[in-house]
Order: sequence, then C-alpha cells, then structure tokens
Amino acid sequence: MPQFGQIIASSIFIFLLASCDETQLTHSADGKFYVSHNNKDALYFKIDNQPVKLVQGEIKQLDLLAGKHTIEYPIGQKTEFIIYPGNQGRIINPTRQYYYSYSSVFSSVFKEIISNQLFSLKYNQIVVDGIKVQGPIGFVE
Repeated sequence: MPQFGQIIASSIFIFLLASCDETQLTHSADGKFYVSHNNKDALYFKIDNQPVKLVQGEIKQLDLLAGKHTIEYPIGQKTEFIIYPGNQGRIINPTRQYYYSYSSVFSSVFKEIISNQLFSLKYNQIVVDGIKVQGPIGFVE
C-alpha cells in the first residue's frame, strides 16, 4: 500500500508541473503594420471602422493589438483578420497590389561561405513592372 501512495503523489506532482505555463503579457502582442500608396489618387480604406487616408508616396504605420480586426477595402468589401499574440507586424495591402522583397549577401563578410556555393543563385532574368531585371535571382513559392 505505501507504493500506491507514492504513485498517486508522483502522479499529482507531474500533473501540477505539466500544467504550469508562462504567463503572457497582453501588450506583448502589439504589432506595427505598414501601408503604402504609390498611385496619384488618394487611397481611402477603413480598419476597424476607422478611416485611413494615404496620398501618393505616403507610408503609414498602424499599431494594432492582438485580436480580431476588420479591413474595408476601397471597393467596399470587408474582410476579417486576426492578429495573434507575438505578432510583430506586417504589411497591410488594401489595394491588393504586388509587393517585391529582396535580400542581399555581401561577399566581404561571407566570402568563404559564398566560395563554398552555399549562397549561390542561378543567373535569371525577370520582368518587374515592365522593367527587365537580370542577375543571380532566386524564386520562392
């Protein structure tokens, strides 16, 4: 019978230990979101029924808390989205235009790594907004 008591006590201890978790601060999920506009006409849209206006060339930062949000596009369509705790922001794209991203590796810092072909990219040619771009370009799907 004493072994049965030890098994029960050990089981309770393991259960209590496994149920412990870190507490999350409510403000740790704040994220900075960016929106930009390059067209000549002003851009109007809403986030959580709050109007946002951008003029040509303007970039705005929006601070959004974790939780459910709504975006109303310029055409009137509404979409709900969720910002999860720990999110540190992204790009908001109310006009649903293409965004391009690139990375560079500098040979002076990574000379030995590049010589080992770890970061080598195939020489490619693409057209971006009617402009031909050539060079070591990698594609991500």
